[in-house]
Amino acid sequence: MLTLLLLSLASCQQPAATAPLTVEGGYAASAEAAPGAEIHVWAHVPIQTHVFLGWEGPAVQHLSDPLCWHAILTVPDGGLPHAAPHLRARIAPAAAEIQTLTFTGPARAKELDWAVPSGELRGLVFFFHESDARRGFIRKPEAWHLALTLLHHGFAVAALTSEETDAQDPGEDKLLRWNGREMEVEKNLDMQNVQAARAALIAAGAVSENTPCFGIGNGNGGTFAVSAAEALGWKAAASICGPGRKELLATSSVPVFWSLYAKDTTIKGIVDNARESRDLLAERGIPVDLALHQPSPFRSERLVDRCGMDQRFAQDLTAIMRRVGMLDEAGTLLLPANFVTGRMEAEKNNFEDLYTWIAEDMTRFQDLTVQVRVCTSEHVMSGDDALRLTRFFAARLAE
Repeated sequence: MLTLLLLSLASCQQPAATAPLTVEGGYAASAEAAPGAEIHVWAHVPIQTHVFLGWEGPAVQHLSDPLCWHAILTVPDGGLPHAAPHLRARIAPAAAEIQTLTFTGPARAKELDWAVPSGELRGLVFFFHESDARRGFIRKPEAWHLALTLLHHGFAVAALTSEETDAQDPGEDKLLRWNGREMEVEKNLDMQNVQAARAALIAAGAVSENTPCFGIGNGNGGTFAVSAAEALGWKAAASICGPGRKELLATSSVPVFWSLYAKDTTIKGIVDNARESRDLLAERGIPVDLALHQPSPFRSERLVDRCGMDQRFAQDLTAIMRRVGMLDEAGTLLLPANFVTGRMEAEKNNFEDLYTWIAEDMTRFQDLTVQVRVCTSEHVMSGDDALRLTRFFAARLAE
């Protein structure tokens, strides 16, 4: 009797068998779902033709961010249930035609890239490039994926070039930037250009006088998006790799979404400054959100979905990167982004197939660099938070 009792107690103390992680429409860093394990999961989203609509399934409550195509699943103490799939990625096909419109600004004729949703129009979102870039950045894969997601949810999108860039007249910092410091619209050519662009879209019948406006920017463009939203009375702004001006946000009433990368050193103290501004806004009851991305595994599947690489080619490339010491077995990049791409250029004999692929379209090296920078969590224009950001904007329409 005692022996049976001890055996019974021993069996009760053994951890319950946990099911292996299964992901439908995506992939995981590991299928071994030991209690307490943190496992990276990704959705298969070809970003030029599809949008991500969220995760579903019995394990969705254990995700770090159910609105992000790449999230971390923390396995609960009791393991995962014996039900498959544990996670299912929801995606949908998406397409839009981007057009170019010429309008007259206060200093010169300017051009605007824009697109409108096929269904109901809910809002207009202006995209602002970072320093030393142009309006065409909206056509690049990550920015266009963000635009496609907004379009899918009823938002028109538009992008123009900063006045300093069009005039090729940099400021004291020698950079071609947006003017996010001057808050008087009549003294700020960039804000006047935005007003003229909106008027041109209204005249073209693309939007109406009553269409709510929003701003998204990368780097300096993110700071400008927040300033423009405050000065022009917009619904909200989003800043990707830009903290915004603390002195403005200390009194602003504009809802702000931040998308930041933990190893971004372009602006000193960017994450801390953004968090301080977020807290100041939240204390006053202003809606805010902040997504902070840590370094993540560099996977061949990412190159297929985000860069359009052939699957076999992407697998061969990551295998070479492991062989030459850029990647470890877990997919962690062992060098900063600039060192990775620098070594690829310096050691072209190891990457002959890569440079044959790049020679077909020189923008491909930029696309690859973006993915490296996302995985090292450095300064980058990324559409990682496309759905979460879109939901943040949509929520402002009801306020």
